[in-house]
Amino acid sequence: MSALFGRIRNVFRPAAKTAANGRLVMVPRADPRPLLYQRVKMPWWINWMYGLLGVSVLMTASSMDLAWNHWRESKPIKVKKHYATDDGSDEEERYELRSTYQRFSAASLLFVTGCTTAAFALLLRSQYVIAMGILPKTLTTERSVFVQTYRTGDHQGFRIPMQESKLIPGKNPDQLILNVEGRTYSWALPLDGDARIHGEKLDVKEARRRIIADWGSKYISKELTGQTGGGVSANKSRGTGIGSTAR
Repeated sequence: MSALFGRIRNVFRPAAKTAANGRLVMVPRADPRPLLYQRVKMPWWINWMYGLLGVSVLMTASSMDLAWNHWRESKPIKVKKHYATDDGSDEEERYELRSTYQRFSAASLLFVTGCTTAAFALLLRSQYVIAMGILPKTLTTERSVFVQTYRTGDHQGFRIPMQESKLIPGKNPDQLILNVEGRTYSWALPLDGDARIHGEKLDVKEARRRIIADWGSKYISKELTGQTGGGVSANKSRGTGIGSTAR
């Protein structure tokens, strides 16, 4: 659950500004070797996304029904009875439905809230990072970051120029954040037990050190530059690998 709330915070995290405008290019994943970072297991909220959406639809529909058909005034009013009673009284107290305007406004608000929640959950799922690597400089392209998300799938991903990317620490020690110029959200890289670094399962400290060392010191926050032990060095040869990821 804490991982899910962490991703929600990352959506609203302002992207770090760099010298160039953001541009993401979709490219195929041609090399079968493991990437610098990849996930081997999806979190529960992604696997149960459609079930969660079904619950959200049910709760939204039920809430709208209550607001429209059963939302009554807080104080009763006296109305004339249409039947005789033993006490001889010809009036009774009744809770009337609120005005059409009030009930329609409440039902509309619940509908918009439900749709927004569902759309936001789908956005979180589509931006979940399943793999990340570093592509070396070639004759036609600069050194780049390669990111695969749930949206791109296993066989393709986004290529992002390194100068438009920045690696920063997350709010938790077991997380790194990838900021990209021009994007309204950040990508989280959890370093828990389901993360693999070059195909290896490492503890959090060693995983951070390996990622930072391969990334290099130029496009990284100052908080991370001292966390590699013997200094930061760009390991370009190891960042070219591309491998499959479990869904």
